[in-house]
Amino acid sequence: MRRRTLIGALGAAALVSAVPGPGRAGYDIGTALEPRTIGSPSARLVLIEYFSLTCSHCARFHTETWPQLRDTYVVPGHLLVELRDFPLDLLALRAAALARCLPKQRYAPMIDLLLKQQASWATSGEGEAALVRLARLAGMDEETARGCMNDRDLLEGIGKMQRTAQAEHGVDATPTFVLNGERLAAFTFEEFDEALSDALR
Repeated sequence: MRRRTLIGALGAAALVSAVPGPGRAGYDIGTALEPRTIGSPSARLVLIEYFSLTCSHCARFHTETWPQLRDTYVVPGHLLVELRDFPLDLLALRAAALARCLPKQRYAPMIDLLLKQQASWATSGEGEAALVRLARLAGMDEETARGCMNDRDLLEGIGKMQRTAQAEHGVDATPTFVLNGERLAAFTFEEFDEALSDALR
């Protein structure tokens, strides 16, 4: 798993304080910080995934493990997955904010896009400009996209989410999974399958 010192709003309030926070147009701050879930609310099992959009391991989990996990446990209604941001750097923080500004029904497709195309934006050297282009593909105009990525309240809200993860579950790397309140050491589908099958018995 990816492990490194956290920066910015995640570990130093000074970084967020330097963000201008130009105001909001096209999104609501309260809605943006609400939980993002995939699956049935009545599922017996709840899996929390803490992830960073610039984490290569998170991208690999999303492309290699998630499709089978979704089809086997989420679609049939056994598992509810909650995606929680744990950005490891400022670019991941801005990408998380961008995704959260979209309507809830477009959040998961945006996360899918960001993780599948991670190599094209996370290491491009273009930073915010590369994210704006992806936002346009999701139907968001440039003004709204830049507003999201520079909204101090939104960035601080995501930072608070991360601090809560550290306090409640000792999260220090991504991806980290919590199943029904307990840390779960799993990454491959086979590891998840064993744990989830046992939990459903």
